[in-house]
Amino acid sequence: MSVSKPCFNSIPTKALIAPSRNLLSKEAFANRTQTISLDEKVQKIMQEQDLIIPKTFSQAATLSNHCVAMSLHFLKRFRQSKDIFAAAKVMQEGANEECAKTSLIYTQLFKANVDRIDDCCSDEEFLSELREVAAKTLDLTFSEETTLRYPFEEIFPYLQKELASGEYVIPLPSHVVALVKDDHGNLVLFDPNQGTVNLGEEKGKEWFLRLLKQYKVHLSEKLPLLKVADYQMGKVENPKKFEITLSEEKPELTFEKEKGRWGNALFKWRGKTHRLPWDSQTGYIYNKDSMRLLRIKCAMLIPRFLTDTTIRTCYHVALAVFRTLALPFAMVQGRKKAGQQLNKIGQSVADIFRAPFYGILGASAAFYGIFKPLDGRRLYGYFERCLNRQNDGVNLRDKYYVAPCFTPWNFEAGNDQQATTDALKKIILRYEHFQGTPAVELFLGWRRALPCFK
Repeated sequence: MSVSKPCFNSIPTKALIAPSRNLLSKEAFANRTQTISLDEKVQKIMQEQDLIIPKTFSQAATLSNHCVAMSLHFLKRFRQSKDIFAAAKVMQEGANEECAKTSLIYTQLFKANVDRIDDCCSDEEFLSELREVAAKTLDLTFSEETTLRYPFEEIFPYLQKELASGEYVIPLPSHVVALVKDDHGNLVLFDPNQGTVNLGEEKGKEWFLRLLKQYKVHLSEKLPLLKVADYQMGKVENPKKFEITLSEEKPELTFEKEKGRWGNALFKWRGKTHRLPWDSQTGYIYNKDSMRLLRIKCAMLIPRFLTDTTIRTCYHVALAVFRTLALPFAMVQGRKKAGQQLNKIGQSVADIFRAPFYGILGASAAFYGIFKPLDGRRLYGYFERCLNRQNDGVNLRDKYYVAPCFTPWNFEAGNDQQATTDALKKIILRYEHFQGTPAVELFLGWRRALPCFK
């Protein structure tokens, strides 16, 4: 489900057409507990999308987080009236009863079909299906899906000069907004959290770029646009997909071999050359921490990692006891469940010994890194990935890492140069975002030790 983040980027008064609240309106709140019955049309739409239809819709509409429904209703009202001020005014009091119904359908479908994620589709593909259903219940659909892969500063000029007139839904990470471009080229954006803003005003343009930055578009340099069209019942058409990339300086990646194992990866991009440590034996590229900073990190890691592995060991002891106590309940459910539970117990017992073993190895590698920073970082990163059973691919959301910065930038890319280039671009954008912020400066104490690019 799309969950809106709190927004502190207030719309300038001069650019504001009408405010909005991502909450239920008073009238919708008064009737929020009414049961919604699905008509035949909505059920057919769900069947078209091959989604499980919830048995009941008796749940009350949520008080907030109606960004998908409000954005779609805003565009529907504009398509009907061609009056941007009228459409904006309707959203001024928040989500009305029609929006609440759309939100409830969206929410219930999410809960009934969430198991599809990972089984047959990704998170974004799943949310895209739900947005499609929500649009079709309003007699709308998405005729085109355009993904802009532009340098952040070039996104708005493209919208002004190149984007075709029409109504668009823009799915951002954890949020959804609506964009209208009329036949005269005027741009208006509707954000359910705050309101309708005129992007023709200079202050409106600045606000829009701050909004995109708030949702990390400047890090991915990727903006999807879903063009809205009228929906005809029974006519199933997949939206045409386009990807537009602004021609820019092609990244160039070369390598300098030095004496011994280590050399330099020279990554030229956007007029800068980034010199990064390169392991010539594995092909891995690491971040440009100074030798001094690496020694400090390794020294701090020794007590930290030993403490962490002690906690891990205690956790696995407790988990093994818990799983053993749960074994009789699994045996009641059958031989298969009992076998699965025994496997879990065996894994927990093995982890009781694995944690201190890799803890000693990791602490030893960190100690070695005080004298040989590059080799110490390489060994420590390897041992921590082994401890987390992630030597095929690192996922920081699934496993806890004491020092994720000791993992090579191109670890998952391997010897694929294009994948390595994409990984370097993504991480460099992230570094440039955080480089020089007050929090980083204060934490590290001096700018020379920052892992930044000169």
